[in-house]
Amino acid sequence: MRADGSGLRRVTAAKVAAGRSAWSPDGKRLVFDTLSRSGGLYVIRVGGGKARKLVACGLCSFPSWSPDGRRIAFDRYILPTVSDEIDVVNANCRRLRTIGRVPGGVTGLDWSPSGHELAFATLGTPQKPGVALKVVGSNGQGLRTVAAGANGGVSWSPDGTLIAFVRGAAIDVVSVDGKSERTLTSLRDPFGELIAWQPVGNTEVEWIRRSRRSPAVGRSGRASVRERR
Repeated sequence: MRADGSGLRRVTAAKVAAGRSAWSPDGKRLVFDTLSRSGGLYVIRVGGGKARKLVACGLCSFPSWSPDGRRIAFDRYILPTVSDEIDVVNANCRRLRTIGRVPGGVTGLDWSPSGHELAFATLGTPQKPGVALKVVGSNGQGLRTVAAGANGGVSWSPDGTLIAFVRGAAIDVVSVDGKSERTLTSLRDPFGELIAWQPVGNTEVEWIRRSRRSPAVGRSGRASVRERR
């Protein structure tokens, strides 16, 4: 579909129950997860064709393509535990490695523009509470908490200095060092977790709300916020 809402077309076959997806940096491919325990991650060309199974990971989600197009990070549900696992797979040869375990699960995942770090939102567990936005090196080192209360919608700014995320029923932005943060806009419901920055600059964040309400527009500091239906 084009940015103006026209040109909607099917990419995958009708029998594929596709879940979340992510564009490759060159705009030619999509990676997506499937909504089944026997599913996995698939890659398909935007022009259509047969989807190629990249990983047989069962319940996995939040695929995110690295800026250089060589790697794909994703969240894998580890059953029957209450932990998830952040994994990275080579986009071409299926070589897989684990970045780390995340108690309680992941609710959002995104690469830094440099490709050296990953940001993710985690739920924590009753035994180890910790709903938070965290950052970890792509080598699994340097885990740190950037902001408390994050419950999804993680998106790194193009210049690498800010991370947007959903906190409760609001979209917040925090500096990568965690020293400053602000609320961009309040949501009418907590389901606007699909958010993204403009490709250039730190001036606008868009999000998708799963409702038919009319769009809301807000501005805060350097960032304006636009919502799509």
